[in-house]
Amino acid sequence: MGIPLSDNENPAVDDRLSGGLVFEEVKHLLSKLLTTGRIAGMSVTIFNPKPGTNNEIAKKISGYCTAAFS
Repeated sequence: MGIPLSDNENPAVDDRLSGGLVFEEVKHLLSKLLTTGRIAGMSVTIFNPKPGTNNEIAKKISGYCTAAFS
């Protein structure tokens, strides 16, 4: 199952899709899924930041994923 982020939230992708969730929605969804005890793993895919972006999107993604596990 994939959880796509909104293009406005994460423009650092190779294949853009309309729609998608904002970071707060992803954090909430991950938190709820993690409480089930049925999550075996997670991966972040199709992340391709442009040079010179100061890794802001990467920091945001890792911060929200970390917060969901807290």
